[in-house]
Amino acid sequence: MILRGIKLSLMFASFCGSLALVSQADELIVYAISAPRPTNWISPRSLLTSTILNSVKSSYAPNGHILIELRHGQHSWMTSMTSARKLQTFSTTIRKGLGLSSLYYDFDGDLDSAEDSLNFLNRASEDGRLASIQIPVSDTVMEEMLIFLDLWIRAGSFRHYRGGQIASSGLGAGCADFVMWFMNRALNAQVPILDWMRELYLPKDLLEHTSPLKIYRRKEWAVDEQDGHFFMIPDPELIFRWIEKHSPISYELQLSQNDLANEKTHFSAKLIHEVEFQSPYPTESENTVKEIWNKILIH
Repeated sequence: MILRGIKLSLMFASFCGSLALVSQADELIVYAISAPRPTNWISPRSLLTSTILNSVKSSYAPNGHILIELRHGQHSWMTSMTSARKLQTFSTTIRKGLGLSSLYYDFDGDLDSAEDSLNFLNRASEDGRLASIQIPVSDTVMEEMLIFLDLWIRAGSFRHYRGGQIASSGLGAGCADFVMWFMNRALNAQVPILDWMRELYLPKDLLEHTSPLKIYRRKEWAVDEQDGHFFMIPDPELIFRWIEKHSPISYELQLSQNDLANEKTHFSAKLIHEVEFQSPYPTESENTVKEIWNKILIH
């Protein structure tokens, strides 16, 4: 992604402190929370049933979640993209008959607060559902990450919760697409890797004016663009399992660019790096920007 001519505002610089490098190393930490049971993507039917069962089983991150922590000097911010109104998301899906288009529908979004994020992590750790990746970064890369996050807030991109997006465009994103921007920048466009991605064709007749019953009856995905809508997304569950595979005891990894030499990079990594930010949404007020930065700051 190209950030042309974007500078930290005076308000942002004064709020989060000096961006000068201090003794504590800058770091991006990614936290992956698995679902209570793995979401089953074998078919529309299995996806629907496993999603419903997980929603009943867990009061937090029922279908998995992924968050970031940005550690810069003596400051730390923790957040991810989330639905602003979870019950409304469900009711909208049913009322509008969104069907599988709910995977990429533009729902009301928000950024998780640091308080909520820490609560998720504590509960996930107790339940054995937490894994993490630590990525050291230079102060230059950290500054670019903070600039992007500031832009994401100012441009109102955080108000749009939708899957299958390239976050670089500024049009909104789900939690995984949002986190991938930061990982992509930290690891020099080497992620996402193939092992983290879901790719499928959503049957076109299950995208609009449909019902859960119709989805339940479908036991296969479409096979191509003639009958389906191509959908791809990084899956927090796959990322969790990948960390588990490489660190089966602690579920914690320290990662650098060299560590991914034997992994296959997904083609979307190039898009994340190259797509320019062109959010069409109204600019947020300075008060809103300050409030959002304050709520994602770990106090």
